[in-house]
Amino acid sequence: ETLVAVRAPYEQVAEALSWVDHTPVDTEADWCTIRLRADKLDWLVMAVVRLALGASVRVVEPRAVANEVDALIGRLNQRSCEAIVAWDDAPTRSSQLDDGEGPRREGSDW
Repeated sequence: ETLVAVRAPYEQVAEALSWVDHTPVDTEADWCTIRLRADKLDWLVMAVVRLALGASVRVVEPRAVANEVDALIGRLNQRSCEAIVAWDDAPTRSSQLDDGEGPRREGSDW
């Protein structure tokens, strides 16, 4: 179980939580507090991420969920930077530059 504060009205984010057990605890015009319940920590993290796709979210409690979300954010930030560097350094074949799809890695189908 976790408690999250969301910078959006409950009506705006309710659909994102249709797959997880939850209860709005407090609602205002531009924010809400929601209690999420799931059997696994990963599911709670996924619910927080799903909320964050459409609004700013802060995990109020417990710290274990907040730590997992922070760790995920760190991994995503690191991987995003690595992906940008990899894309910039990607070897290209001149025959593939004119197909409108951009550079590709040698031997890759993407």
